[in-house]
Amino acid sequence: MISTARFDLAACSLATFADAVHAAVARVGTSERERFGVRKVYLSAVWAEFAHYTGELDSGGELARGLITLEQFRSRLVEALAAGLLLLNRIDLEDHAPADVLVESTFWDRGAKFNVVIDPVAREPWEADPVETREPVVGADGTVGYRKTPLDFVV
Repeated sequence: MISTARFDLAACSLATFADAVHAAVARVGTSERERFGVRKVYLSAVWAEFAHYTGELDSGGELARGLITLEQFRSRLVEALAAGLLLLNRIDLEDHAPADVLVESTFWDRGAKFNVVIDPVAREPWEADPVETREPVVGADGTVGYRKTPLDFVV
């Protein structure tokens, strides 16, 4: 768990930074200006959430975002992606997203375009149902059949 003490998001461990991003993502709302669908959270919404992030809100109202610049934030996002600590993506259907939000969210790194972070907990409506598999069943006469067995959804 992340401490409630102020810490430098530009200098903390990459795992702590990724935890801070995931905590911010969890607090982002569900409006079309914050998310594209259920799982894709605009980077501008995460950045705005960092304006309130100090592990938790501190009593003095100090803002942790002042400890990391936007460029450092973007750089650390790419580092965390490379380390497998979070997932970044881009919106392909840009005509269906608010243009100003896309401008605020989009950045390029080594030819790759990013504007959303994937919420690791949220599920699209079609992901909420259990995944089904077919389990082999041998009948009394030796014939093999299959029955459906629900499994938990695994990412």
